[in-house]
This record gives sequence, structure tokens and C-alpha cells, in this order.
Amino acid sequence: MTLYNYVVYEPSTGYVIVKGSGELQSVDPADFSPTAALLTYSDDPGDDLYVADGKVLAKQSFAFQKDKLQIIADGLDVLTISNIPVNTTVTRWDGQQDVVNDGIVEFDTDLPGLYTLVFSAVPYLSEEVTIEAIAAT
Repeated sequence: MTLYNYVVYEPSTGYVIVKGSGELQSVDPADFSPTAALLTYSDDPGDDLYVADGKVLAKQSFAFQKDKLQIIADGLDVLTISNIPVNTTVTRWDGQQDVVNDGIVEFDTDLPGLYTLVFSAVPYLSEEVTIEAIAAT
């Protein structure tokens, strides 16, 4: 009996659906997605993985920039997050999802509170950004 480290992933995106270790005959990628593929690897790069050029790699941190994390809740003060990779999904606190293709997210509000944005894209780790909107004085 030979045991393998493997991932089941989406070839079009490199997104890893499942990571495992075991006998390969018990793994059917079609059980996870009709387009999924199976790839074995020897060195374990960690838990947060993606596939590129036939290799299993560790995800990396986003390198985006935030000009501030606190704004005045007046509908005019704007927070800008830039250097966002193309095809990054941004999930808002209310569940709405948008795909960023121009590298920038701007946020303003007229309601005080905490607002969390979750950024996710292959080959990056998911990252949360919490913005505080404080009442105008």
C-alpha cells in the first residue's frame, strides 16, 4: 500500500478543493467537481495551497495598500485600498460579493460602525480588512 500527499483542485483557477494523504484509488476528483483534477506532491508546503504550472504551492499574503482604516461616517470621507490583484473577490459584511479587476476598492458610508471586507483570490491567503466609520462631530 502506497500513501500519497494529494490535492483535488480546479485546473482553470488553481483553487484547491481538498488536501489529503492516502491511497489514490480511493480519491475521485469528480466527487468534488466535474472539472476537478488530482495532483500528488512530496514536500508539504503547508495548509493553504494552490496549484500553478503543475506544482502545489503555498498561498502568499496580499500586498495591497490601505490609505487608512478609520473614516468619518459622513458619506464623503473615503477609504481606498489599492494594489489589489485582478480577479480578487471582495465579500462585504452583508454578504455581497464583487470581483475587483481595476486594482482598487473605495469605501465610504454615512452610518457609524465597523465594516469588514474579505479579500480572496488564488494564489493569496484570504484577508480581512475591518474599517471603522466614526460619527461625524
